[in-house]
Amino acid sequence: MLIALHMQRRWYFIVSALLIGLHCMPATANDANVPCASDEETIAAVNRHVLPAIASAYNLQVLFNDQDGIDLHNTTFVISTAKGREIYSGVNEGPLLYLKLPSGQYQIAAKLNGEWQRKLVRITPTAPARLLFVAKNA
Repeated sequence: MLIALHMQRRWYFIVSALLIGLHCMPATANDANVPCASDEETIAAVNRHVLPAIASAYNLQVLFNDQDGIDLHNTTFVISTAKGREIYSGVNEGPLLYLKLPSGQYQIAAKLNGEWQRKLVRITPTAPARLLFVAKNA
């Protein structure tokens, strides 16, 4: 059974929207001119702090970055068996992709800056597997 974080998007976006709204809401009339974090900065904070709290429910955790460590979004990815049979594909709104896969060996492919990168990963019941895909500079 394949369970993707995509199934929890509605909850994630509700939390993100609340955090963005609360973060940018002035506490008093005197605070109205105080700048707040951008939506991107707040969403990045949610990605880094809220999502890891639920990460333990997933046995494959993938992060997509560029060479400067900046998070990548809207990354096309494909999950295949070790023998190359595609079992799932999609576009990750990212930068974090959490999946729950049966134990076994898989090939994870991601399209970054127009080029496909592939990595093999072994899923075990004992500890989550973590992958980092880094885009090559265009």
